[in-house]
Amino acid sequence: MNSAAAVQNALTPSVPTEVADAARTYVDNVFDLTVAANNEKIGVDDLNKQNDATNSAIDTLQKVCGLPR
Repeated sequence: MNSAAAVQNALTPSVPTEVADAARTYVDNVFDLTVAANNEKIGVDDLNKQNDATNSAIDTLQKVCGLPR
């Protein structure tokens, strides 16, 4: 969650739109995963799906930033 907060805090108007969109998607997914993980009514399969979505968001953010995987 700290990494998501750091990414969110780094978003300024000078960040290119493509990067900002990918960053916001990453932040949203991390927060959604954190909330889901703290809900005892959420099953493991749903958590795995949310984790996969978060991993995909990380991959997209790395790609638009030109970072190696």
